[in-house]
Amino acid sequence: MNASPELLLTQKEGASRPLVPSEATPDSCSAGELDLRQG
Repeated sequence: MNASPELLLTQKEGASRPLVPSEATPDSCSAGELDLRQG
C-alpha cells in the first residue's frame, strides 16, 4: 500500500486537531473526512 503525500498531510492535520463533536467541526474538517472516506 503506497501512502500518497496528500493522505499523509491530511492524517497529520487530523492528528494535530483535537477530537470534537461533528457539530463543532468546521466545514473544512468535515470535507477532509469525506475525502478520506472516498479515497
